[in-house]
Amino acid sequence: MHIHSNRELYITCRGTGSINGGIYKINAETNKLITSHLFGVNPYGFVINNGEIFVANIGSNYVTKLNTSLNLIRDSILTGPLPSNILFGFNKYIVCKSSITNEHSLASIDPINNNVTRIFFDFVPVSSAYNYMDTLYQAIQRKKIYRIEPNDFYKIDSLIIPTQFGYIGDIFKKSATSFLVIAGSKEIWQADISTTEC
Repeated sequence: MHIHSNRELYITCRGTGSINGGIYKINAETNKLITSHLFGVNPYGFVINNGEIFVANIGSNYVTKLNTSLNLIRDSILTGPLPSNILFGFNKYIVCKSSITNEHSLASIDPINNNVTRIFFDFVPVSSAYNYMDTLYQAIQRKKIYRIEPNDFYKIDSLIIPTQFGYIGDIFKKSATSFLVIAGSKEIWQADISTTEC
């Protein structure tokens, strides 16, 4: 779910069974549906940038590109299996994967020509956030946040989240030097990257 232009609310719906999911555009002031578009396979995380919407289809291996009027621009941009979350940063769309995928990769999409580069790790990057200097990803199996150099995606260092639960989920930017991390769907940790402490 994202608010755009302070009055438009966008929500994805994953669908059920043989029914495709879709995206819905709602007037945030009146709560009335403006338009919708059914597409893809279980549309999930998405990002809005420069009048375009990139949506991860978590039940497939591709991302769908639409405009803010929900007109289809590109049906399927292949990113590897089970794309789940998308972030726009450092002039590229960064696509993370579902924790259950067997492919430990991150996809980077060029916003101009839609070319995809996949970067492989020894963990599954499930969520990402950035602070204008570094890009950060976290691996759900290892309870770690990895700091990644944004140009070549080289791992700089990592920070362990000392949660009692077996996994961590989404990561969100709080400030230029701190992030919030969801652990076990029950805890919220604050990670300070300037001191590498939680």
